Amino acid sequence: MKQTIVAVGMACAIAAPMSYANDFHPSDPRNTQSFVGGTLGDGTSLKGGYEIGDNAQVYGSWGIDDYDFDDANTLTLGGKYRLQGGTVLEGQYSMFGGDYRDYWGLNTADLDVLKLGAKHVIDTDFGFFWGGADYVRLDAKMYDAYYQDTFKGDTSFLSANAGITALIGDDGVYVSGEMQYAWELGSDSANISSMAAKVGWTDGKIDAGAKLQRMKISESGYSEKDTGAALFVQYLF
Repeated sequence: MKQTIVAVGMACAIAAPMSYANDFHPSDPRNTQSFVGGTLGDGTSLKGGYEIGDNAQVYGSWGIDDYDFDDANTLTLGGKYRLQGGTVLEGQYSMFGGDYRDYWGLNTADLDVLKLGAKHVIDTDFGFFWGGADYVRLDAKMYDAYYQDTFKGDTSFLSANAGITALIGDDGVYVSGEMQYAWELGSDSANISSMAAKVGWTDGKIDAGAKLQRMKISESGYSEKDTGAALFVQYLF
């Protein structure tokens, strides 16, 4: 159960709505423009963001991915602020609720995820790349039908991430990739790695494409892998 809860928490932390600013590409962490959109597949969700001034944004999303649960949903609220020189500060809060039924009855899980982090972006001749770090805290409450009891717990992670986007020609086609590695703080520690790849097209108003993500969690000699794919589209204004 812990592996599933941790995987859900990190998926909430990794998944953030994309947006677009007048001077930045859809995959650029520096973008802050208002948008509405959605994702279909693993991590199905509706998303939206609102630009504040010229360098800040608040955003939210509602997802219905089951994460191995029979019924589950995730609500995410966040915001980011772009500093001079290519650095972006971001805070994000996610609430996950899910349940599944087994031989012993109905099991439930509620999870709160707080993420605080920063990224620094550097422009290149072919696009741009970035690196950053995050602090993630997970607070979980679970009811186990086998034990007929409720369990509570919390854990924290430090993570490092890096990504790159390459523009292909002048027709709006691009490819993007991102890697993240997280270390759980504490004696009973887990390590989580994730990789994501995306192919998309944008004309500055519409951004659409497909993405593939792979996550692996390792703890005390045990490892679990998960791979998901999805289509995405958003309208920028």
